[in-house]
Amino acid sequence: MRRDFAEILTGLMTNRRLTARVLSRASGRAESTIRQLVAGAVAPTAEILQDIAPALAMSVADLLVIAGLPSEHDPNRPAITQPFRRLPASWPQPRISPPNR
Repeated sequence: MRRDFAEILTGLMTNRRLTARVLSRASGRAESTIRQLVAGAVAPTAEILQDIAPALAMSVADLLVIAGLPSEHDPNRPAITQPFRRLPASWPQPRISPPNR
């Protein structure tokens, strides 16, 4: 099922012209998590799908069904409430500071 979901997710991202980086930023999930989902290396969870659904302009319930998961999720869990809009190319890069010693 992971592989099937990976193929569908890849198609959804392509259709919406989203890269793993853009989906990561829009969902608050690590880019490595998005890449692992796309590769079929990790199984989708309800929590991950709840985070990426708004960025894909889809309902959480639809993604849960596509992933073969029970169509119940925690509606009280904080998530992005606004539908995703394509981020501009000038999106600022985060600055990572070295740890204080």
